[in-house]
Amino acid sequence: MINKRMAVVSALLVLVLCTAANAVDPPSDEGTAIVCMYTYFDDVSGPADGEVFYPEYLLLTPMDLYTVLYYPHGVNQTLGSFDYSVRIRQGGADLQFGVDYGYLTDQWVPAYSGEIGGIHYGTSSFIYLYDGFYHGGEPVVIRHSQLFLMNLPLPGADIEVFFEPYHPSYDHMIYTEHGDAETLYDALPNSVDHLHENPVFVLQGDVVSVESRSLSSVKQLFR
Repeated sequence: MINKRMAVVSALLVLVLCTAANAVDPPSDEGTAIVCMYTYFDDVSGPADGEVFYPEYLLLTPMDLYTVLYYPHGVNQTLGSFDYSVRIRQGGADLQFGVDYGYLTDQWVPAYSGEIGGIHYGTSSFIYLYDGFYHGGEPVVIRHSQLFLMNLPLPGADIEVFFEPYHPSYDHMIYTEHGDAETLYDALPNSVDHLHENPVFVLQGDVVSVESRSLSSVKQLFR
């Protein structure tokens, strides 16, 4: 009887440890803002129910991606602008926006109700919040996208997502406070050693083809 109880306890312990291992913890505060990408994010649990990878990827199927700015700094704690580049690569080569992939949903600072300006494209983005976005030091969801894969040069190979500086004059991604465009704050990718050459997100495993799919979702990319 004792052995059976021990077996049950051991099984539960393994289950708990596996669950904990699969959970995504927020990055540690190292004094510099960190830019992350998750499959899920909300204001209450953060990325707790999400991951930093998809175990498989689907053609012609939207997959959620949340870009989150952790530990933003500034005296007024109000985001004024943010710029960065995103590269999606497979086998060391860039996938082409509008050819290999696109976005069905692409919302910028979803919690922001004011006017947003700037440049938004598949690879590079500069956003300017005219009225600022008060964050109080809390994480800011910069972008909620639904990635849509249309064609892949190497079906079945891992797809990696990288964050990089938007402007060639800077070594890091940068952001500013509202009302202070002169002070630039650095932001680092949530990658191994916070290096731009390491991915922040990976779509793993074999591609899962979709045999039957309406063209309406494809047409939406080009509206």
